[in-house]
Amino acid sequence: MNLFTSFLTLVAWVLWGCTILFVDPDVTLAPVLFYGTLFIALTCTLARLMGGGVQAEKERPTGGFGANFGNAAVVSTLLLFALWLQSMGTLTSLNGGLLAIAFLLVEVGFFFSSGGRKSRGRRRLRAMPAPETGPARDR
Repeated sequence: MNLFTSFLTLVAWVLWGCTILFVDPDVTLAPVLFYGTLFIALTCTLARLMGGGVQAEKERPTGGFGANFGNAAVVSTLLLFALWLQSMGTLTSLNGGLLAIAFLLVEVGFFFSSGGRKSRGRRRLRAMPAPETGPARDR
């Protein structure tokens, strides 16, 4: 999964750069391509950055990407919404404050939906103890 997400991140950033350089803004699908590729690129990049990297993934069983994907998607959505409001010229300090409050409410919702603790993702199964045989069993 890590190789796939890294590849997806790279492709999304390249497509976003190509959209900026080669797509005319007046084309009908230009905003969809711009915001769509930026959303994918930001979400995957933030999830990888919040995950702590490859070394941290080896130390914990859940990995870094999956545990932080929801938070990264929320941050990306709010950043893109602010960028969209800015492009229309309607981003004010009141709108920015409301976006920050929305972010806090969503994060509090994530916190309480996980039972007040950080999401663990997949858990490691404990190894079953081997049945004792021979002289140890007779004790």
